[in-house]
Amino acid sequence: MALQLHSKITRVPALMTGTVAPFDWKLIKDKIELGKLLNIEPDDILINWDWHEKPLDWIEFAYSHTSDHMHDESQRERMIVNYLAEYPETIFDQDWLLSSIDWSLYDH
Repeated sequence: MALQLHSKITRVPALMTGTVAPFDWKLIKDKIELGKLLNIEPDDILINWDWHEKPLDWIEFAYSHTSDHMHDESQRERMIVNYLAEYPETIFDQDWLLSSIDWSLYDH
């Protein structure tokens, strides 16, 4: 939905776990290589476990420009539940995506 709002973006980078690299995807062997590709320190790539042992279910990048993002899953869940309790007819469409929401109002 977000890409549909931006007429100049036709492709985005993606990270996928798997046993083979499909199409023209690059196989990344470790966090050092991923860090070089993303221009980030390997220690700032946060994962639950070694992706060589089992597929990733979560990855986070500690970029300085994302430091204000909400990383507390319980808080995010609480906020959306409270928001939807107040607006139960919510439709997650482009109008909703473009609306400004003060999420702090739903953090209770």
